[in-house]
Amino acid sequence: MFSNFTPTSLSLDWSIGNGAKRLGILKTTSYIDSTELPIDGMNYIANNAYGSGQRMGNKDCYVIYNGTNTNINISGLDVIHQTFYVMICAYNGDSLTANYNIKFANGNPNELYQWGVNDNKSASSGFEICNIAPEPVKDVLHFTLITERMMPITIELLDINGRTALTAYAGKTFDPGSTEINIHVNTLPAGVYLVKVSSGNSFAFTKVIIAR
Repeated sequence: MFSNFTPTSLSLDWSIGNGAKRLGILKTTSYIDSTELPIDGMNYIANNAYGSGQRMGNKDCYVIYNGTNTNINISGLDVIHQTFYVMICAYNGDSLTANYNIKFANGNPNELYQWGVNDNKSASSGFEICNIAPEPVKDVLHFTLITERMMPITIELLDINGRTALTAYAGKTFDPGSTEINIHVNTLPAGVYLVKVSSGNSFAFTKVIIAR
């Protein structure tokens, strides 16, 4: 689960698997593939600053965690524009005896979809937001929500520290099709915010600027 967003960092929490330890890997360009998974008998160096841990495969996939905890704060990210792909591999043993569980499971790997102010992006669960206006916004933020099927949607505005500044919808069920969303933001201070749209474990974000 992703949380505590800032423009350059976020927190990641996961459930304990069948191993004594966990290895976390994060990639920003595409899905994690078989060439980027850990190999039994190998010890991997982790760093929670993205790009500073051991690289897996050939490009943009790095070890962000290696230990026994169930959460981490990851820095060195472009939270506004990047898409993140994370996988947590449980394992037993140390160094040369490590035995990694690299089987894909529900929610593992997990994706966090991000995009810039003028782009559109579809989340894997079947929803999309587009036509965001105005920029900057003073009183009412408008955008179109497109859903492929009936589903519960939560829409929030987060401040730059990842805290919820406003909740427009909390688990509201939307029918398939297009819905025009209008969010009154006149009570919020001027600044940069993230619009967070979520359904279950699928997330989408876009940056908005509130001006006064």
